[in-house]
Amino acid sequence: MVLTTTDSVEGRTIIKYFNPVSRSVVLGSNLLADFGAGVSDLFGGRSRNYESRLQSINDEALNMLRDSARRLNANAIVGIKIDIGEISGGGKNMFMVTAIGTPVLLDNVQHNHDRYSDHRLINIKLKAKRLIAGGKHVYELNDEDLSFIAESGLTEFIPYIRKSLELDSANSMDKADRDRFIQKIQYSLLIFNNMEHDLAKDTLYKWLTEDINPAIKYTLSNTIIELELVDYHKARMMLDFDDIISKKHALKILNVDKSVYTENDIKALKILKDGNLLTYFPEAEIVESRGIFGVTRKWRCGCGNINNENDSACVCSRDRMGFMAGSMTPYDFQELINDKISLLDSENIES
Repeated sequence: MVLTTTDSVEGRTIIKYFNPVSRSVVLGSNLLADFGAGVSDLFGGRSRNYESRLQSINDEALNMLRDSARRLNANAIVGIKIDIGEISGGGKNMFMVTAIGTPVLLDNVQHNHDRYSDHRLINIKLKAKRLIAGGKHVYELNDEDLSFIAESGLTEFIPYIRKSLELDSANSMDKADRDRFIQKIQYSLLIFNNMEHDLAKDTLYKWLTEDINPAIKYTLSNTIIELELVDYHKARMMLDFDDIISKKHALKILNVDKSVYTENDIKALKILKDGNLLTYFPEAEIVESRGIFGVTRKWRCGCGNINNENDSACVCSRDRMGFMAGSMTPYDFQELINDKISLLDSENIES
């Protein structure tokens, strides 16, 4: 992750700003009181000890700042400022180091290894090979290794990350550990911000249609949106899959407003206009059964429960299309798409 005291990163464009974050570290060392023992000590053997302790809490504050930015899916922090203050009380003196910065998302640039010297590129690839051969999953890596993966842009990491996109080994984790698991997966996915756009899109949209835990799919679709890899055409193609979860993520992506609409985007939307989107979400079939009390009509929910014809929702709260009560339904998305196409057509006529 790029950390800088400047307000920009050379050669990169900031495409999203997050709210500034700050983190503080306190060291109860009586360090300031020790300074009074003799100024000459600062120029002698003890000065290195002071510098070492100051540097350690300075690094800790920056690491905490980096963690906060990572949870936001930022890939850089700009405008970093570090303030060192004294806290006194109860006859004790403590140092407090406060790091402040603004997390940002840098533009998705095609990673060009030509900017590395030949020897540096070799070293980067060797480090990547050792990391992959180490046998650890992404969620077992430390911050330094995660940062290396995210910033490398190396395609060698794609199958490595894919192997880590399973929650089976995390089923026994408590909520805090599962959250950290997800956060590390999120951070590793920032590698696609340093890859060629088409490769990043092809990979992430493909993973969304594969047999991956729903919590990870939620992270994948968020990454697509955060990295501005929204592609209506690819999202529409996801609607062809039978998997209702993949279809729901397709709707989530289709609902994102883009700053620029490509010709393929508009074609994909027009395919879904009017009532066409609804055809991808058929309602559960009503089935008649004859019993001693006559004919009954029922429908089966995706959870397996059987419901009466007049039940608008199952006991699991899903309706006949498989959507939870209170959430947006395909009917809502259909209306939004119709409005978007209408406005785009109007804009074209006016131009």
